[in-house]
Amino acid sequence: MQHPDANDLIASLKKELAEARKNTSSGSAENAKLVSQVSVLQSENEKTQAEHKTIQTKFTESQNEVKSLTAKLEAARKSAAAVTETAKVPGSAVKSRDASSRTQLHGNLDSAKTATLKEELYRDLTGLIITSIKRKDSEDEYSCIQTGRNGSTYRPLSSPPFSLVAQKQKKNSTLTRHPALHFHLNIAHDSSAVNPKTPSGLSYEDAEFAYEPFFDQDRDRDLIDILPDYLTEEICFPRNHAVKFYTKVVDSMTKKVVVEE
Repeated sequence: MQHPDANDLIASLKKELAEARKNTSSGSAENAKLVSQVSVLQSENEKTQAEHKTIQTKFTESQNEVKSLTAKLEAARKSAAAVTETAKVPGSAVKSRDASSRTQLHGNLDSAKTATLKEELYRDLTGLIITSIKRKDSEDEYSCIQTGRNGSTYRPLSSPPFSLVAQKQKKNSTLTRHPALHFHLNIAHDSSAVNPKTPSGLSYEDAEFAYEPFFDQDRDRDLIDILPDYLTEEICFPRNHAVKFYTKVVDSMTKKVVVEE
């Protein structure tokens, strides 16, 4: 039989144990609540930092725009001031400016003459005459005459205005005739063409040339016989083969051919 004091002690201990368990449960719930609040605060803090960064970026952009507008305004003011100053320029200064313009025009004429002289030197060194250049169907078409010892007789066209050859031809009524090969070279210059002779959509280095010869069966019979087969028909080749192609053309037109009977 248990002592009454023992019973009271056991009952007291059970009560304390129950209260301890209750306190422990309450503490766990409180901890979970605190953890949740901390998580919410962290999310809000990150959101605030992101908004701050966005505002800072917009502020910087606004500053740059203000600087740009200020620079444009200053340029406009200087331009307006220059126009006003020009309106006040005396007549002597205007005459001087006109003289400068005439000098520049004279310089352009010299440039055109220089270009013609360069073309004539190129013609003398290579025997190649470019008679015309046409832009059509997104291609540049060069009409070419290659002269040489072989080929059919060709009468040169009139030379450009500043040509030294043209000046000599004024003194000589008889025009020289040259054996020649007549052909076109087409080079694509725009990728917008649907069906150009040369492939479109290529880079400058990869653009292709289209070679198209023009023959008269009676006049060019001997020339056709000595030309390689690939020079008697239309062919295409990439730009990096242009030098090799032209070397073949020159060889065919200049090398002495011995016809075996």
